[in-house]
Amino acid sequence: MTIDKFRSIFFSSCVTLFAILFFLAGARIHQIFGTSAYDLGVFTQNFWLISSLSEPFNTVRGLHVFGDHFQPIQILLAPLYRAYPSVLMLLVLQVIAVSWGAVVLHRIALHNLPNQRLVALVVAVCYLLNPVVHNPLLWQYHTLVLALPLYLLWIEAYLSRNDTRFYLLLILLLLVREDVPATTLCFGLLALAQKRWRPGVITVVLSLGYWLFVLKLAMPYFNGEGYFRHQDGTVGTLLAHLFDVQYYVRRFWEDRDAIEYLAYIFLPLLLLSLRSPLWLLPAIPSLLANVLIGGYNTQIAYHYSVNALPFVFVAAIMSLRAALAAKPRLAPVFALGLLTAAIIAGSMGSSFPVRDVATNFATWKALRPIRESLAEYDANLGPKAGIAATDFLLPHLANRERIYLFPNPWRIHYWGIRGEQPHHPNTVDYIFLSPDDTWTQSVLLRYLQKEGYFETEYQDARVWVLRRLRPESSERAIAVTAALSYQSENIKGVVVGSPRLSPVFPHPPGGFSEAPFDPSDDSAPGDWQQANGGSGSLLEIDLQASPEYDFATRYVYLPISVDERRNVEVLLGSDDTLEVWFQGEKILDHLAPRPARLGDNRLSLHLRPGINHLYFRVDNLGGAWRLIVELKPNQH
Repeated sequence: MTIDKFRSIFFSSCVTLFAILFFLAGARIHQIFGTSAYDLGVFTQNFWLISSLSEPFNTVRGLHVFGDHFQPIQILLAPLYRAYPSVLMLLVLQVIAVSWGAVVLHRIALHNLPNQRLVALVVAVCYLLNPVVHNPLLWQYHTLVLALPLYLLWIEAYLSRNDTRFYLLLILLLLVREDVPATTLCFGLLALAQKRWRPGVITVVLSLGYWLFVLKLAMPYFNGEGYFRHQDGTVGTLLAHLFDVQYYVRRFWEDRDAIEYLAYIFLPLLLLSLRSPLWLLPAIPSLLANVLIGGYNTQIAYHYSVNALPFVFVAAIMSLRAALAAKPRLAPVFALGLLTAAIIAGSMGSSFPVRDVATNFATWKALRPIRESLAEYDANLGPKAGIAATDFLLPHLANRERIYLFPNPWRIHYWGIRGEQPHHPNTVDYIFLSPDDTWTQSVLLRYLQKEGYFETEYQDARVWVLRRLRPESSERAIAVTAALSYQSENIKGVVVGSPRLSPVFPHPPGGFSEAPFDPSDDSAPGDWQQANGGSGSLLEIDLQASPEYDFATRYVYLPISVDERRNVEVLLGSDDTLEVWFQGEKILDHLAPRPARLGDNRLSLHLRPGINHLYFRVDNLGGAWRLIVELKPNQH
């Protein structure tokens, strides 16, 4: 073995060890029970369906497994899940993939910086420290993350002129997801610009052909519509502003989220990538889409930058090659600068709680009983039992033909493309709930138990299991209407009127709306709409409008009538902030974001004869937007 070969293996081994230790130490596997696990549940059911050769209709999403995102590479990965059908396997697979990417990037850097081994190693370490690279490991599981090492291996094959490996990896990349062809097509243009005619032409033709096949034939076949994501967003925005230069200037230079996002992409590599614009060409579709879409796409906690990251790093390596060829003495300066910038970016943007490793491990151990309980239920119920489960528990019960994200199938929630072809509630035999989610569907749960459709089979501090006793109406429309129109009983002597909703008041940039409405001791304005969410003493009101708003204000008016003076207790929950006025006077002011949990606030109201006017202001700071109210007799 040559000295160079030995050094290469040694450095690669060091990078690999560092990566695995770093990610496994920081990755909070117990977050399966502490963060939204919807996507993880989709993938666990997808892999089970494919590996078991069952009908591949995903009841978590309400689509064929290839109708949501077109990801045929799942067929190749399904046997791994079949061998070890656990969410842990998917999370560890992501860790290995991202770690392996550092090894491949190290080899690319060594190839292009043969006399600068320290700089090459620093580039690989900067990849691991970069929050845009490793943050997605804490956001469930996504097949797209596995494309990171595939892209780098593909680039390595291109640079080493290994055509066989290059075309094989191109095919694997195309199978990852339907948006990958946009990136590979631009890479083909890069190859043509470098006068690599054969790989350039084949890559462009294969990428464009496969892209058209997916969008025009494959996805319409599996979901009946085709590529439905961002039809009115990215594509519509691009077409509407195709020749509007000022629009792009505003998005890239005036939008704070977009500026911060681009800063995390380029600053940790000292803007070196910008000096090799040709190598940035394949990253443009992803970066452009993320900036135009906004929201989650311009946040580095998620996986939306995977299609761009490999080319940003390789572009930086190419710039380093040119700079160090002219001034090799600057190598230590570049190494120190890159490492410093990576550490700063990691400290500011990383989601990894390395300092909390001991606490996380203790939490993982503490959650062992619920993991064992869910595993026992999963084994005893078998794959034929229909289950509706909340985000946190759903991935652990997804190895079955029917697993719904509660409150599906009673209330359509993120189902199909537009809620089409909903399933009947009678397909659900068990409901699994996390305690934090029991209040978000209080009216529905009370209905199901009071009418004798379900009963509690098991309940503790971490999980609540309900078992079906008898079927609901055989007609879905009748069953759903009965569930959603359920009215809880009024307190004796107290009549709670129909709640009314104000218009939506969007927040101005950088702050809350300035008192768009002044609640008083009077009825709501006549143009306010009647709210859906039950009636009587228990109300659960969804405040989200169409189009959806992430930062906005809405008011709710609730009339309460009594014949004589009396006291009642009001239990409240809101997502997010909550202010309350009673008889024209503000009596509650909670301005922190939170999920809606009934009982987070409790008020005692002294009702006077006649109509008592109760107003709520709820501000949405992202995600869900709801208000829960329950009136109870005051025992004092």
